[in-house]
Amino acid sequence: MTIREYKGALHLHTDLSHDGELTFEQLTSFLKGKGYDFITITDHSYDVKQADMDKLAQKAKEASTDDFLVIPGIEFRCKYDIDILGLGVYQTIESDDLGIVIDHIHANSGVAIFAHPNQESYIIEKNWVSKLDGVEIFNHKEGKLLPHISTIKLCNKMQKWHPKLNIHIGLDLHHLRGFMFLSTTVQADKNDRNEILDALKAGEFTNESAFFNVGSDGQLDTFYLLYIYLFRTVLNFIRWLRDILHI
Repeated sequence: MTIREYKGALHLHTDLSHDGELTFEQLTSFLKGKGYDFITITDHSYDVKQADMDKLAQKAKEASTDDFLVIPGIEFRCKYDIDILGLGVYQTIESDDLGIVIDHIHANSGVAIFAHPNQESYIIEKNWVSKLDGVEIFNHKEGKLLPHISTIKLCNKMQKWHPKLNIHIGLDLHHLRGFMFLSTTVQADKNDRNEILDALKAGEFTNESAFFNVGSDGQLDTFYLLYIYLFRTVLNFIRWLRDILHI
């Protein structure tokens, strides 16, 4: 068995989502052209019906090759407006209970990831966090260039509850102008659905972006945390100055 590396993009939306601007064909063509080996599409649960997901799953199957894999999924809206990514799951569910939704994802051989956790309105509880496979420490839509310090602290807190919780970065891509090259590099035997999802669940991957890299364990040393803190302080100052000057 030869383990290879496959570069993927997580947390993507098509025009099945109310705020998505790209057709399936536009999204897959664009990301294939950017050199990704696999992608996971996770349209909003409140925007899709089962018939929509059945069609998406069929399109994903037809578009997939050995060199470019499309994995369908759903971003499930749950209680407290919390979103859980169900990678590899195209079966809808009516419940908004977090534990039930996560169990549904696992029952359909999917990977359950807590999306963009840095929201003040979220009520985060140990009973459902312990069921998760992973949590997003950063996505381009929420953090732009770097994760928020508060998100890093929250991920650390959740890992104390659930030591095997994996750390992810995602694109949360809705349109091409929101693209920034972020990737999840998976170590797997081959580029197929089960191998990729198993590797994501097992933590056999790394996360990479232009300014922020982190392993699946989420461990960041003191100097790297200082870099993030200083860089984010500069970014916040630039944003403040831009607002003051109206530019």
